[in-house]
Amino acid sequence: MKRSAVRDRMGALLRKTMCLVSGLTWLACLAVPAMADCGTSGIKVVGTTEEVGVACEAVAGVGSYFDALGLPVEPRLTIEFSDKVEVSIGDGAHLPVSGCYDPEGQRIQIRRWNANLADAPRPWGLPWDRDAASSVAAHEVVHAALWVLLEGDPHRLAPAWHEFVAYAVQLDLMDDDTRERILREASAEAFATPESVNVIAYGFDPDLFGLRSYLFARERGASFIRRLIEDDVDFDLRGIDVWCH
Repeated sequence: MKRSAVRDRMGALLRKTMCLVSGLTWLACLAVPAMADCGTSGIKVVGTTEEVGVACEAVAGVGSYFDALGLPVEPRLTIEFSDKVEVSIGDGAHLPVSGCYDPEGQRIQIRRWNANLADAPRPWGLPWDRDAASSVAAHEVVHAALWVLLEGDPHRLAPAWHEFVAYAVQLDLMDDDTRERILREASAEAFATPESVNVIAYGFDPDLFGLRSYLFARERGASFIRRLIEDDVDFDLRGIDVWCH
């Protein structure tokens, strides 16, 4: 695929949402939906009792991560678990995703995990189970947190850098054994330079992009994510990416 085609495709994908790409499909969940607020009036969760627990765990984990950076944040969100999550990629086509954040609607959608997914692709080859859904939920909550932390100017970070932060935090919060196994099996290496963090790298292989993002951030220490958000770095965070609305 030509780079221009990749960029067009990713521009469409990032038009109104920040999404974690996946080819997952699934069956409907038959449990009775519930609603909770995760202990704060800014968060509403729609799903089964167990799904509410998963969402609240993700919110708490992401909140603790940013608290530790000295960047407390309380996004206002509705988190909804759905049988099917898709985003438009233009020309009437839709792409199935495992999770998606809609900043305009302040809404996250997460695919349910109780389905037969034996033949479906999965992020990093992981089973699409409770733990995987929890990890994806954390990724999407990071997107929502960034929208708040960037103080109304999300364009200050190129879309690829939004994904960089979401993946770096997601993998940091992941179970250590699972994360290290994924890194070992993928033989992933950190990005060589900040310029390598771009929409083309993300579009070619989101899973690898996520691993390389985590390793790049880990090499630079705990303060690196905070410095990205505060624009306290010596490279261009807008990069080559273009926001399409």
